[in-house]
Amino acid sequence: MSVSSKVSALEHALHTANTWIRDVAEEFDTDDREFAYRVLRAWLHTLRDRLGVEASAHFAAQLPDLVRGVFYAGWNPGEVPTKYDAEAYRARFRP
Repeated sequence: MSVSSKVSALEHALHTANTWIRDVAEEFDTDDREFAYRVLRAWLHTLRDRLGVEASAHFAAQLPDLVRGVFYAGWNPGEVPTKYDAEAYRARFRP
């Protein structure tokens, strides 16, 4: 793999992550990209902690590279899945 293709892959990963953050910002009708990132991270972590290890790995495999890193950040697979009802899920997600 050449240096230019490595950089191209990194640029693509960054572009894709920025697209996800932009989409979240649009859904919340905000220009605050930091807020959108925090919402995305909160949702990913809440979902991740609700899933079992195998389901988390399958889900994460479908994520773009940088978003996958956010998904796994701080994960303790020995403490999942966390069981809670729909209202507790929404409460955990609220930014």
